[in-house]
Amino acid sequence: MKISYLTFYLLVFPAILCLFSLCRRVAPRYGRLCVALASMLFLAIADRVSFGILLGVVLINYHLIRGMEVSPHRKRLYKLIGVSLSLTPLIFYKLFGGTVYFDGDLAQSLLLPLGLAFYSLQQVTAIVDSASGQVKPIQISDYLFFSFFFATLTSGPIITYKDMMGQLQQDDSSSISPYNIDLGVSLFILGFAKKTLIADPIESMTGALLQVSNINPETYYSISELLYIFWGGMLSFYYVFSAYSDMAIGIALLFGVRLPVNFNSPLKARTPQQYVMSWHMSFMAFVRQYVFQPVYLMLKRTPIKDLNTRYLLAWAGAVFCSFGVVGVWHAPDIVTVAISLGVAITIVGVESSSLVFRRRKPASARTPSLLSRAILLTFICLCAMKFTHPDFEIVQSFTNMLTHNPTLFVSDRLDFLSGYLHGAWIEYYSFFPTLTTVNRYEIAQPTLSPDLSMLHILLVTLITFYCPNSMQIFGLLEKNEEDNMKARWSNRMRAAIAAGVLLCISLSFTNNGSSFSYGG
Repeated sequence: MKISYLTFYLLVFPAILCLFSLCRRVAPRYGRLCVALASMLFLAIADRVSFGILLGVVLINYHLIRGMEVSPHRKRLYKLIGVSLSLTPLIFYKLFGGTVYFDGDLAQSLLLPLGLAFYSLQQVTAIVDSASGQVKPIQISDYLFFSFFFATLTSGPIITYKDMMGQLQQDDSSSISPYNIDLGVSLFILGFAKKTLIADPIESMTGALLQVSNINPETYYSISELLYIFWGGMLSFYYVFSAYSDMAIGIALLFGVRLPVNFNSPLKARTPQQYVMSWHMSFMAFVRQYVFQPVYLMLKRTPIKDLNTRYLLAWAGAVFCSFGVVGVWHAPDIVTVAISLGVAITIVGVESSSLVFRRRKPASARTPSLLSRAILLTFICLCAMKFTHPDFEIVQSFTNMLTHNPTLFVSDRLDFLSGYLHGAWIEYYSFFPTLTTVNRYEIAQPTLSPDLSMLHILLVTLITFYCPNSMQIFGLLEKNEEDNMKARWSNRMRAAIAAGVLLCISLSFTNNGSSFSYGG
């Protein structure tokens, strides 16, 4: 089922927020239960079959958690059952795409929710945290709120059971303060603006360029077009997920919940380690806590006499297991898993070499920073293209361009530069010449004109590398995540006016046809 993000964020969200505010005044004890029930109703309307599966998993897990309290000696058995049950729908969807075949005939096609991966992993944290005794006894209303809270539907962030229950078991009068409400609304507006003003225009131009090749397979892109597709695909991929995370964190603050930070300027990373730990941080925190640490503790017990060797091998084994899980979680295919294991090999190799050659400068420190970052960003862009446009052969397209059309096209508005930049390799015509080879009604028209699209992506690039991210602006990073971090946002009148103007501009650029699939 297709759901317009405008419908989701500008209709469903305000309706549930109004219901929550009304319940807090009339019956404060049932405020979160009303949010849980409203979220469940939304999921049931979108896809009742998948909702039934999720509800069954949630109710069984709740009884398993209660069973751990009554029968502590069966915790291991209940933990195994709960984790297996929580991951089964996700594994089924990853392997079969929600489709079941019998004797070659289509029997059933299930549209499992877009946020299935987040629901599944959060259920795993509930089972594991309960088995370790880190959470006090809970009520069914709190568990339903944790399991179905709608804010994390689109892209997380993943909040652990221990963290959520710790917040729910406190008095919500302080968490739902005027400051947090202003902060949540402002963060939601900024995330909404990132989606509509940054990601959508780039995605619309990239889509139009790719649509040309679908109409005419013999199309050969120019240098400027391929660079736009290559870099713009990465930017739109990042800003869409970052925007959804910002909106989710802002929405949660209005309900008295603080979700974990999900992105911390990953494209500013200088090393693969920095990039991995700043991209989808809540998922990496899950992997670190529920995959890396258990595997590391288990491998530390191997019968190797030399402690340094034993700990190094245990750490390396845990890294490989963790990145194997990361690869399978994103897409269970050989290429994706190979990419994840390649990152693990890089991390283990760099760390091992730094331990072996302690007195020498690490190789990464001798590598020119600009070159190393360019290599890293190229690798990141290739991975983004793999996820966003898996059928587009980017390497083959560059090869075809160098063979058939190596000219750099720029706008005729920059013709005054021809006296300084000239030659057979440059032509002052248009940044996107292939768009002029098809009828304008054959493709979806980009949001911005070619000239404005190039100016737009240049400004977005500058923002990406030189401006603070939204978590820094709103002071939501922990002190140990960034030194000398200070909140730059305040709930003053000027901030409210700026947020209102930004919302009006964002709404004027929205495309109601833009949607995300409930089935992923």
